[in-house]
Amino acid sequence: MGECETSERPGEGSATEPAEPSWRGRAAALLFVLLLAACVRGVFWGEVSRSSDFAHLAVDAEGYDEQARGVLAGTWPGDQVFYQDALYPYFLAAHYRLLGDRPEDVFRTQLVLGTATAGLALVLAWLLFGSFEGILAGVLAATFAPSLFYETLLLKASLTLFVLTGGLVAVLWARRRGTLGWFFLSGVLLGGAALLRGNLLALVPLTALWTFALPRDGKTRRVRALAQGLAILAGAAIAILPVTVHNVRAGDFVLITSQAGQNFYIGNNPVNSTGSYAPPAGVRGVQKYEQIDFARLAEREVGRALKPSERSRFWFEKSFAFMRSQPSKAAALLWKKVLLFLNHLEVPDNADFETTASEVPLLRGPLPTFPLVLVLAAASLVLVRWNRELGLVAIAGAAIFATVVAFYVFSRYRLSIVPVLIVFAAALPRALVTQLEDRNLPRLAGALVVGGLAWGITSRDVWEGSRSMLHYNRALYAIEHDAPDEVPAHLERALELDPCNWYALLLRAQLAAKAGHGDAARSDFERAIACAPGAAEPRYKLGLFLLARNDLEGARAAFESALQAEPFDVAVVKLAETESRLGQLDAARARLDALIERRPRYTPALELALRLAKRARDPERVRELEARLASDAKR
Repeated sequence: MGECETSERPGEGSATEPAEPSWRGRAAALLFVLLLAACVRGVFWGEVSRSSDFAHLAVDAEGYDEQARGVLAGTWPGDQVFYQDALYPYFLAAHYRLLGDRPEDVFRTQLVLGTATAGLALVLAWLLFGSFEGILAGVLAATFAPSLFYETLLLKASLTLFVLTGGLVAVLWARRRGTLGWFFLSGVLLGGAALLRGNLLALVPLTALWTFALPRDGKTRRVRALAQGLAILAGAAIAILPVTVHNVRAGDFVLITSQAGQNFYIGNNPVNSTGSYAPPAGVRGVQKYEQIDFARLAEREVGRALKPSERSRFWFEKSFAFMRSQPSKAAALLWKKVLLFLNHLEVPDNADFETTASEVPLLRGPLPTFPLVLVLAAASLVLVRWNRELGLVAIAGAAIFATVVAFYVFSRYRLSIVPVLIVFAAALPRALVTQLEDRNLPRLAGALVVGGLAWGITSRDVWEGSRSMLHYNRALYAIEHDAPDEVPAHLERALELDPCNWYALLLRAQLAAKAGHGDAARSDFERAIACAPGAAEPRYKLGLFLLARNDLEGARAAFESALQAEPFDVAVVKLAETESRLGQLDAARARLDALIERRPRYTPALELALRLAKRARDPERVRELEARLASDAKR
């Protein structure tokens, strides 16, 4: 790193440095960047709106849409503690009410936010370095390809970039102006960023501590520095408090969300070999099921009901137990996450940058991407002249890097570090000229080494995942949108990429069964079971298939196998139904009685128990069960 300067902004000091332009010149530069960003997005919109995946709501996007509509209907979050970050569904709900509820309407707004973010990047770099760096940072942000990609997805990435960049600009502007109002606003924005991406909560105390640590001569100035730091904390508290209050009213003290432990375990468990999303067996990788599955597994192991905060602690403890028992594997996994974060690949999850780029020419053009800004920023770290404001931005970048790598890596998670990388990358040209003028060969050599190292790391092929699930999601989308002819091709592509994608095998099996191709269906069910030896779902689905074909012995064995893998109530009911059809009424009744004792209002169990009581001509039991069902119906 370069030496720390206290009286100059980074990059200043060159004999050839031009005079800073007037406010009119800066306004013209800002207008240029905004127009460039708007034009690029106009071209992008014309191309991406014709792509095959445009406005395809799957996985998280579908979940956010459901949550937003639940907000408008008054049903979400209800009386539940927030499991996931709350701000984006409320943003969508407000958008649906005021500006339109089609995905295309939201995308247009997000493209506007992306344009504004480019302007904020200009201001951020101008505050840190100067007008030249500001223009360059604005151009990089205006044309950054992954940002364009995420702005036309129903995901929170674009809103997060806008709020986070605004928060960094506000704290630096507050530092210049010295007014508590700006410090308070920066806290509100950073708190809002934490409500969009929970790991960004780390920036709030770090920024406040940075303010506390600024050198102050005299008691009055020290008190003022303390007040500024407290203003940041107060602003963040105002932003976060409504979520915390809701969670307390819902019955548990959870600051923002209750999913931290679950996410930590996803990225730190014995089956994770990629550094990306790898939940344990029994957890479905879909937003609306993930919370339920994690809760069920934790409570089954503990043997009692758990509060949301207790579930999070449970999964943290499981992660730490894995790290203690297999330290070398945990260390190797951490290193893989570091490499994956810095990699050239945009790690796909809900959507795939490379697949979209194959249909959108602009994304294949010479636009800046993550590897470019990473390499330029890495070299710049050695050459720029440091001061405390630049140190804050570097600390923010380091915190984002550390908090993502500690959990697991998707490209949309690392997108939050891009504003930091862009402002450092924009500082490189002038810093390079300054060091050349000074003939500072050691620092020039250091920049070359660090930049070369960054290029070597980012160009490595380290991702071991597959795009198979993306094609499986497209198959689901085709089914939901009444396009059955498209389903087989997507499933075949999913299985070509990953022959052991048991989700795709199950879906193909169910479609084959519906079409009357029993042998093909059974083969795919059995392949799915072989590919997912610890999962109950393939066994349960096989049981349903065999029960429909009246293979009662086979169905019973499948349901019993499913329950051995993962006890769940609907499988108990189906096993009892199979036993009753085999004439094993006592076993079926005993199984249902045990389930009803544990879940007295579980309707499927009550209905089947009622049918069996009628068959057994047990009028007292019939009256009891009918009364329970009638009471539940009134509720």
